[in-house]
This record gives sequence, structure tokens and C-alpha cells, in this order.
Amino acid sequence: EDLFQIARGNGEPAALITVSRQPTGNTLRLEQAVLAMADTLRRDLPKGAHLDLVYDQAELVRASVASVRDAMLLGGVLVVGLLLVFLGHWRMTLLAGLSVPLTIAGTLTGLQLFGDSINLMSLGGLAVAVGLVIDDAVVVVENLDRRLRGVAEGDRADAIRGAVDDIFGPVTGSTFTTVVVFTPLAFLEGVVGQFFRSFALALAIAVLLSLVIAIFLVPSLADAWLGGAKREVASSASGWFASLERGYRRVSEVTLRHRLVGPFTAVVLVLVGIVTMRHVGSGFMPAMDEGGFILDYWTPTGTSLTETDRQLGIIESILRDDPAVQSYARRTGSELGFFATGPNTGDIAVLLKPRAEREASVFEVINRVRTAIETQAPAIRTEYPLILQDVLGDLAGSPEPVEIKVFHPDVRVAEAAATLIADSIASVPGLEDLFNGVQGDLPSLRISLDPVRVARLGITPEEAVQQARASLYGEPAGTVREADRLVPIRVRLADSVRYRHDVADRVPIIGPEGWAPLSMLGSVGDSADLSELSRENLRPMVVVTGAVDHTSTSLGAVVREIKSRLERFPLPPGVHYEFGGQYASQQESFRQLLVVLGFAAGAVLLVMVFQFGSLRGPLVILGAASLGLTGAALALLVTGVPFNVSSFMGLILLVGVVVKNGIIFLDAALRLHHGGLPEREALLEAGALRLRPILMTTLCTFAGLFPLSLGLGAGAEMQQPLAIAVIGGLLL
Repeated sequence: EDLFQIARGNGEPAALITVSRQPTGNTLRLEQAVLAMADTLRRDLPKGAHLDLVYDQAELVRASVASVRDAMLLGGVLVVGLLLVFLGHWRMTLLAGLSVPLTIAGTLTGLQLFGDSINLMSLGGLAVAVGLVIDDAVVVVENLDRRLRGVAEGDRADAIRGAVDDIFGPVTGSTFTTVVVFTPLAFLEGVVGQFFRSFALALAIAVLLSLVIAIFLVPSLADAWLGGAKREVASSASGWFASLERGYRRVSEVTLRHRLVGPFTAVVLVLVGIVTMRHVGSGFMPAMDEGGFILDYWTPTGTSLTETDRQLGIIESILRDDPAVQSYARRTGSELGFFATGPNTGDIAVLLKPRAEREASVFEVINRVRTAIETQAPAIRTEYPLILQDVLGDLAGSPEPVEIKVFHPDVRVAEAAATLIADSIASVPGLEDLFNGVQGDLPSLRISLDPVRVARLGITPEEAVQQARASLYGEPAGTVREADRLVPIRVRLADSVRYRHDVADRVPIIGPEGWAPLSMLGSVGDSADLSELSRENLRPMVVVTGAVDHTSTSLGAVVREIKSRLERFPLPPGVHYEFGGQYASQQESFRQLLVVLGFAAGAVLLVMVFQFGSLRGPLVILGAASLGLTGAALALLVTGVPFNVSSFMGLILLVGVVVKNGIIFLDAALRLHHGGLPEREALLEAGALRLRPILMTTLCTFAGLFPLSLGLGAGAEMQQPLAIAVIGGLLL
């Protein structure tokens, strides 16, 4: 049999086995089953054969779960520590802190009831929820702490009921605003919708459960636990907090006395936010160190399988010598998924050592492998998608970060234009793996048979073609039985004949009336045809592609520079181009998320109008919440994290979080105003009254998100932009 594909593992001939999980399957259980089966098969392997694991997604899942778990634990410890500082009473702190493990346990049960799984995104939702689910309990406990000071033992139950009645409305309303913020995500389409649905579901379930626990369980436990406890009459209301409260009151008096200060500050913040966003990089999905990558390669079109295999030996030696590479598996003539391709292309799945055993990130490893290949094997074109990025790109139909689709009715004109475009953008900073889209012509030997000449042999042209095909490619001629299998036999001409350039002179065509060499039966000539023809909506196109160096720039910055250069670039008549790839997916996702943000703001406004019965107060709260976007932009700029779909989700979450504080403040101000205080005094008193719970909930959210913002551990990069955006908005 002719060899059309080559598979190698760690430089040795291999048979590659890919095991895929069903949509409802469990990755960790599948891993256990596969490893158990592999152990069984190893005992029956022939001498010299061995089984090696090249890539195991369960390792990424296990490490990601561990990193999210650690972030949740660290966030929980920070939250409890903050509560103890503010409340100064361990029983009160325990009351509020108890809501975190109870909510997480209930959320896991809720995810199972809704048919969702424990995955990276649902766990990310739980990690984000650590700082949010305690908010309701904090407000309840803080009000209990304030109302129970100096209350006699017999009046404790009435004081607890009064404390809950005081904050039942604002706590319920603020919780529902957080939930309705994520409701529009149910209508989000595409990969982003599927990706963040688990995140939104986990967060919504957790926030609703935290409300139930705060309103019903915490007061009951307070009545039971605080009965005989000796408590300080003024815990955090004295000392440093009293000074903070006095300073806040003075600032508030100045702001209310000079009414233009507030609007002027808001305008300045909006302008700062607009300017900041222009300098923040943008991307599609967060770039994540998955511990491996795919190396796609192409040798020049028309390269034989043997020559391709020889050239790839250079790449294999580069990978073998890299200290961060643990193992690799190569397919030539096929690609990931074992789809058939040309003999000049394929891919290499590269598995890196665990993060603790290597100094370089996956992006640094890719950069040095790319540099080595460009130096030692310049004729080979390569690309380096991350494994998850490659899968998501294929699902979204946009695997390449940068795609410029060049259209013209004549594909040769489109190829010429694509070459010029690629040359004009080759020096764009951060643009890597640039390819002009011209695959090259496939050399061939074209033979046009003359029916009259063929008929002189007593056969038809179809029969002549069949004979030529059998001579060159072989004809099945039975099988030979081996000990464990049947080996097929194919009869064909020797390689020394069929690989010669004058093969047409040597292939005999035999008929009843005689024989003749193939070249005598028609015209023979060298030909070169298009090796690949791409169309979109029936329009011929050539696609210029490129990747982005995530260590130095962002997708948005690269595309912005490309657009700037192409605006000054004269195109041939009839040629036009469009941007595709991950950039197009990013723009579409941003449009959808912008609609989600608008619907979320509208839903939040409706909830507040229903709660307060007026429009003025809710509009002020929503306007103040929008200023948090400036803080998010500043945080992203300072940390150098691009604005992507994850940070966009952070902006949506930020609206709900900031509005919660506004609802708690406005409810207190309205109560005081209805009790007889003038509007200005009511605002001052409400600020002083709600300063501690608002400060506590804000800092608890900050503490819960802080571990995620560090981006430590496998998979942590997925939630890092969201955490940074929310923290920046809260700090402002």
C-alpha cells in the first residue's frame, strides 16, 4: 500500500489514538477509564511497543479546578478577616461568614438541578460570587449589630425583627438588580453565549440563595447565638471608623453645599474614561496558558510526503531540545481530528511540562520555537494556536486571530492583491505568522487522450484511464494472512518507474489490437493548477492571515494599525476586502454584549422604579454606576490586561454591584426624609448611617475578587479580566 499519512510520537513511528468526550460526559471519569484501559492494553503489546500519553485535558481541568478552589478559599478568608475588623465581634462575623459555604453548597445543587456541570466557567461564577453572596448577610448583620447595642435581653427579638424590617426592601431590591443584570445573557448567541451561560447561571443561583439565607437564616441564628454574649457598645463606630465617618460627613457637606461639584466631577470622569478606553488593548477571549499548543505546518505546495517528513525532522529536533517541552505527537497528511489533508501539511500537538517545572510561559515557548524554525527551516510555514483557542476558533468559524478576506472575480487578481496587502502590513508590531493566502499551484502532468488513437487498440478512453490508474496507484490483488491480521496486496509499477518525469512514455496501455505507451495516445504536458480555491457567498477570495504576539500587544492594537495602513493602500480595480477571523468574532460579541448591557441597565432601572415609585432617584443611581466604567478602564490600563469578552462581562456585573450600594443609600435617605428631615439633612444622615455597610460590602467584594485578579494558577486567566474590571469600578 502507498503511504499517504505519517504519524510520529516523540520522534518515533506511532499510531495515534484520540479519545473525545461526549457533550454530557465527565472529563475526569473519562480519563480514569482511558488510563485503566491503557494499563490493560500495555500487558498485551508486542515487544518494543509502548503506550505514551501525549495530551490529557483532564490535567488542565484538574489544575483549573484547584486554582479556582484556592481563589475561593483565599477570598473567603480575606472576607471574614474584613468583617472581623469592621464588626469587632467574632459571633457577628461568623453569622455573616456562614452564608458563604451554605450558598456555595446550595449553588452546586442548583447547577445539578438545572442540568449544568461543574466546569471552568461555573466554578468561575462561584469564585466571583464569594465576594457578592456575603453582601446581603453583611447588610443584615451590620443592621443587627447597630440595633442590638444596649438593648435589654427581653427586647432582643423585637430589635432583630425591626432590624430585618429596616433593610428587607433595599436588600431584596438590590439582590434582584444583580440577578436581572444577567438575565439578557440567556439570549446571547454563539460561542460566547455558550461559554458564559454557566457563569451567569452559577452567579444568579448563588445571589438568590444568599438573599434567602440573609433574610431568614441569619436573623434566626442571631437570636440563638447572641443571647448571652457580652458585647461592646461601640465596636467599629469608635476609633478609626469614627474618624472616617467624620471625614466622610465633611466631604458630603461640601459636595451638597456646592451643587456643581458633583456634575463637574461626573463629566471629568466620563472624559477620563473615554480617553482611557482609547489606550486599552482589546482582544476576543482571554489568552490562557493551557500547558500546550498546536503547531500547524505547511511545506511548499507539491512537496512529497517523503520530503515533508524529512523537513519536519528539523522541527522535531527543535521541540526535543526545548527544556519546556515534555512530549509531542505529529501528524503529516492529516490533522487534529484525523481529517485527510495534503501530503505537505499536518500538525504537531505539543505538551509542555507542568507550570511549576518550567520557567517560561506557553507564549514564551511558542516565540522561541517560532524563531528557531524560521532560522533552521525557513521554507516551512507554521502557526501556533493554543489548544482551547483552536477548538473555540473552529466552533466559531474563525480560527485565525487576524483574517483579511480579499475578493475579486478573478482569483489570480485576488492573489496579487493579497500579496501586496501582506507586504504592506508585514512590519506591523506584534503581528506574527503572516501568510499572504497564496497557497501556490499544484504541479501535475496533464494527458489528453485522443479517442481515435485509443480506439486503434480496441479499447475505450475510460478503459485506458483505468489501466493507467492501476499502473500508477495499484490494483487490489487479494490479501495475505498474518498471525493477527490480514495484509492487503496491491499490484502496481515499481517506484523507479512511476516516479520518473517521463512516466507517460513508460506506462503501457494494452488492448486486443496491441499496445502503446500512454504518451502515444494523446498529448502530454506539464500543468500547474490552483491547489486550493476558497469562496464566500459564491465570491472567489484569498485570505491573508496572521497571529498576535500576546506578550507584547493585543488583537485590537494590531488590527487598528493594519486598518490604518490599508486606508492609505491603493487597491487594484474591482478588489475589495473584509476583516474576518477572531477580530470579526470579537466585534460581533461586543455588539451582542453591548445590547445585553443596555437591556441590563433598563431592567435594573425598572426594578428600582418599581421599588421607589419614582424615576429621579433610580436615574441618579444608574448614572453613578456608569461612572464605575471609568474605574474599570483605568484598572485594565494599569494592569495591561486587554478589554475582551471577560472584562465586558465584568462591566455588566459592575452595574449590578454598584447599583446595590445606591439602593441601600437611597432607601435610607427616603426613610429619613419621610420621617421629617429636610432633603439635605436626610442625605447627610443616610450617608453616615449606611457608610459602614456600603464600605463593608464593597471591600468584601474586592477581597473576594482579589485572588482572581492575580491570575495565578491554571485557567485563572479566564476570570482575571472580569475581576480586574469589577475591582477598578468599585475602587472608583
